[in-house]
Amino acid sequence: MALASVSVADAAKAVDDKTFFSGAHLGMTLDECYAYYDDSVADGGIAEHSGAPRGERQIDFRTDSNPMRRVYVYVRKKDRKIVSVTYWKWEKMKPSLRRRYTTSGISIAGMAL
Repeated sequence: MALASVSVADAAKAVDDKTFFSGAHLGMTLDECYAYYDDSVADGGIAEHSGAPRGERQIDFRTDSNPMRRVYVYVRKKDRKIVSVTYWKWEKMKPSLRRRYTTSGISIAGMAL
């Protein structure tokens, strides 16, 4: 019984798509994203990646759940404003289809006014 209670409690704490993907949009500052994606939302961590265009940084906010959700943002270094956002969701399929995975994503790029 205690094991079932833990599972229900963990499920209740899980972040849904709307909550997770609402934390980043064009024109926000990186500081606003860090404030939104604290440990309770981005429980899979926050990482910086190489390969961003000159004058920008690429940051990745992620969950540690199935499905895994990620938000990749490109940020201008000079004012720390988001100039591109990619929303990504990866879901592991049933064990019988172990080698199959589904991925869906939406990318939005541009300059915020």
